[in-house]
Amino acid sequence: MTHRPHTGILKTLLGLAIFLAPATLLAQRVYWDPPGGTLGVGKTADLSLVFENAAPEGDIALPTVPGLDFGIPSVSRQTSIINLKTTSRVTYTYTVRPMQKGRIVIPRFIVQTDEGPMTVPSVAFDVGEASVGQTGLPIEELVQSQLTASTEIAWLGEIVDLDYLLVSTPRYNSSLGSDPIWNPSGIIAEPFGKPQQVEVRQGGLRRPAVRYTTRMIPTSPGRLELPPVRQRINIQTGTRGSFFFSQPQIEEFLITSSSPTIDVRPLPEPAPEDFLGAVGQFTLESRIVPENASVGEPITWTLVLKGTGNWPMGLRLPQRSVSADFEVVQPDPREEIEDGQMFTGSLTEDAVLVPTKPGIYELGPISFSFFDPKAGVYRTEFIDARTVTIQPAANRSPLSPPPTAAAPDAPGRDTGTAAPPAEPPAATTTAEPPLPDDLPAPAPLPRDPLPEGRTGLIPFHLPAAWWFLVAFIPPALTWLGLAFRVSRREDLTRIRARARREMLALLDRMHAGGRTPTAAELAQWRRLTRTLWRIPRAEPTRADIARAVTEAGGKHALAWAELWREADSALYGSDGELPEDWTLRALKAAREARIVRDRPGFPHRLRHWAPRLTAPLLVLILLCPSSGNAAEADARTLYREGKFAEARAAWLAALAQSNRDWALHNNIALTYAQEERWPEAAAHWTSALLLNPREPAIRANLRLALLHLDGVDSELRRLFSDRLADRGMRLLSPAGWQVLFLIGAGIVAAGLGGIIVGLFFEPGRRWRRSGAALAAAGVLLSGTATWAGDRFGPLASPDAGMIVTPTELHSIPSDLAENQQKTLLPPGSIIVMDRTFLGWQRVQAGGGSVGWVRRETIIPFYRLPHVKPGSA
Repeated sequence: MTHRPHTGILKTLLGLAIFLAPATLLAQRVYWDPPGGTLGVGKTADLSLVFENAAPEGDIALPTVPGLDFGIPSVSRQTSIINLKTTSRVTYTYTVRPMQKGRIVIPRFIVQTDEGPMTVPSVAFDVGEASVGQTGLPIEELVQSQLTASTEIAWLGEIVDLDYLLVSTPRYNSSLGSDPIWNPSGIIAEPFGKPQQVEVRQGGLRRPAVRYTTRMIPTSPGRLELPPVRQRINIQTGTRGSFFFSQPQIEEFLITSSSPTIDVRPLPEPAPEDFLGAVGQFTLESRIVPENASVGEPITWTLVLKGTGNWPMGLRLPQRSVSADFEVVQPDPREEIEDGQMFTGSLTEDAVLVPTKPGIYELGPISFSFFDPKAGVYRTEFIDARTVTIQPAANRSPLSPPPTAAAPDAPGRDTGTAAPPAEPPAATTTAEPPLPDDLPAPAPLPRDPLPEGRTGLIPFHLPAAWWFLVAFIPPALTWLGLAFRVSRREDLTRIRARARREMLALLDRMHAGGRTPTAAELAQWRRLTRTLWRIPRAEPTRADIARAVTEAGGKHALAWAELWREADSALYGSDGELPEDWTLRALKAAREARIVRDRPGFPHRLRHWAPRLTAPLLVLILLCPSSGNAAEADARTLYREGKFAEARAAWLAALAQSNRDWALHNNIALTYAQEERWPEAAAHWTSALLLNPREPAIRANLRLALLHLDGVDSELRRLFSDRLADRGMRLLSPAGWQVLFLIGAGIVAAGLGGIIVGLFFEPGRRWRRSGAALAAAGVLLSGTATWAGDRFGPLASPDAGMIVTPTELHSIPSDLAENQQKTLLPPGSIIVMDRTFLGWQRVQAGGGSVGWVRRETIIPFYRLPHVKPGSA
C-alpha cells in the first residue's frame, strides 16, 4: 500500500474538530439575574435581563407587573472563554422599584432575538420593609412624609390649603432625588411651591424637614380621598473605594406620604338667581367714563371682578341691561391670574356704549352673588344704578347749568330709555359743570409769572414693602450686631476657656517654683475648677465633682475628684499637707481638660436682645429756593413784550435743569394760555399744582384753563372739591405724603426700639408704654399718608401725564393696521405712561383702557415734557 504523507494531517484536523465541536454548539438562553429573592418596598434595586449567546432584535416589550416600576435599562456586552468554551452575554440592567408589599411575580414572556424567539422564564420576589444599607433599619424610621389638609370638611369649589412635610433623621446624609410626584384626580390643584427647610419635633428630638405647600379646590361633592405624594430620596449608607479615592454609597428610596380624606359638601340650596358659580371672596367694581357725553361720543362701562376663589372652574360676569338708544360694542372679557396662583385674579369686561339720542339714562343696577365658604352663606355685591347724561351733538359750554332730572314717572326715566327734551335743541340741558360750582369763579385772565426756584417733591415708585424695610430692618440689624456682642461676652464656652487658661498659668507658676501651694493658691484653683466644670455648689462632694466633669464632656473625672478632696484636706484638715505630686497631677489634668461647646454662640434668650436701638433717621434734602438769575429776568421781559414763544423756550430750558420747579411750570402754562393753547396750559398748571397743592394762584389758573376744555377728567375734580377729605388731601403733595409714609415707618422703628429697651432694662414699663404709643402713632401716621396719597389716584403716579391734543388710543403701535381697535382720547384726559416704542407711548387711560399714543400728544406731570422741534 502506498503511503500518503497528508493522511496524518487530515487525522489531526479531524480530531481537533471533534474536540472543538462543543464550543460551536453552545446553547442560547435568556434569564433574569437574580432569579428571585427579596426586595424592599419603595427601594430601588437592579434587575438584569441576560441574553446568553444571543442578542435581542428591536425593543424589548416587558410584561406589565402590578406594583413594580421598571426604569430605562443600561446595556452591557461581555465575552468570556473558559476551557476553550466561548460565551457571549448581552445584559439589560433595569432599575426596579416595588410599590407595594407582598409577592411580585414577573411572568414569563417571549422576546425576539437574532437566534429566533426565546422564552424568558418567570421570576418571583418577596417585597417587605425597605432597610437602609446593612443596618437593617426600615426606611420609615429614618424618613417619613405626611400630607395634611387644612380642613376635613369643605364646600364644593372651596380653596383648601395642603401641607406636605418630608422629615428625615440627621443620622444619615440624605438629599432629595426628585420633586414631589402627585397626580390627583377630582380636584384642581396648584403646583407645589419651592421647598422650605424647617425643623420639626418628633419624640422630643428636633429633626430637619422639607415643607411644600399648595392649594386645591374639589370639583365634585362626596368623600374625597387625596392620593399620597411620592418623592424619591437619596441616602448615603457608607463609602466604597480606597482612602484616597473613596466614593459615597448612595441608595435611592421612594417615600410615600399619608392620604388625607376630605368630606366635600354641595353648595346649599336654593342659590340666588344671580349666582353664577363663584365660590370664594370677591369684589365687583363698576366704572363709567365719562358720565356726561354727546351723541356719538363713546362711553366705556367697565365691570371688574376681583378676588380669590374657584377661577379655574370658569367664572362669568353678570349681564348688563342697556337701552336700545345705545350702540354696544362689547369685546371679550380679559382674565388676569396672578403668576403661580391659580385661584387669585381678576376678570375685566369693557362695554363701549355709543349713544344715538340725547337724554338722561340709567345704567344698572348690577348684582353679583357668590358663595362665601368661610361663613357658609351666599353674599351679594350690589352696585346701584348710575345716571349718564347725553347731550346733542352740537358744541356745548362746560359752564352751562346741569340737566333737569325727569320726574319719577317721566317716560324713559325708570326704564332706561331717553326722556325726550321738552325744549328745542338750543335750550336743552347739558352735562354737569366740570368743576364744583361752590368755588368762587376764577379771574377772566391768568395771573402774572412767578419767581423761579420754588421747588416741590416729585413722587417716586414706592412699594408697600419699603414701609416694612424702614420700620423693621434697622432695628433688626442693630439687634443682630449688639446681640452677637452680648452673646459672645456671656458665652459659657469662652468663660470656661478663660478659666482653663488662668488655671494653667497658676499651676505652671506653682510647678516652676517647686514649692507647696499656699492656701490662697488652692482657693483660687478651687474657684477656677468650679468655673471650668460648671459646678454650682460652693462645697461640692467628690461625687459632685466626678458627675460635673463627666456631664461637661471632660476626661479623668475620678482624678479631678481626688484632686479636689486632697485640696480640701490641705485647706480644712488637721495636717494641712498636700501630696508632693499634687501640683504635677493637677497640671496634667488641666492640660487634658476638653471643653465641648454645648450651646450655640448666637443669642437665643430675651435678655440677649439689643439693650438699645436707635430709630433710623430719614434725611429729607430739600433744595433751597434760589433768588433768580439773569435768564429768568430775560424770560419775564420777553413775556411782558408779548414774545410768548421765546419766553416759553427760555423757561423750558430752565425746566430741563430742575423739573421740580412748580413756578416754571406755572410760567410755561401762562405762555400757552396767552396763545389759547389751553390743553397744554392745563397740563403744566396741573403739574405745578401737584408739586404745590396749597398755592391759590395756581389753582385759580388751572380752573381757568379747565373751563376752556370740552370736558374735565374726573381725577382732577378732587383738586378743586371743597369736601373735608379733599381739603385734607391737598395739605401735602403726593410726594409729600410718600415722605410722611416713610417717616411713619421710622417712628414705628423708634417705637419698637423703645419696647426692646423696656424689655432689657428694669424697670422698663415706662419704656414699653412709650414705645407702644410711639409705634401706634407711626402706624396711624403711615395709614393717614397712605389714605391721602391714594385719593390722588393716578395723579400720584410718577408716570402720570395729560393728553393735550385729540388722539386715538391704538391697540398696537402702528398707523398702518387699519383694522385695529381704536378709541378717542380727548384733550385733558389723564393717563399713566408705561414703555415706549419708536415714538409711541404705551399708556393706561380711564376705565382701565391700555393702548398706544404718539409721545408728542402727552405732557408728563413729573418728567421732562416731550416737545416736537418747532412746536414749543
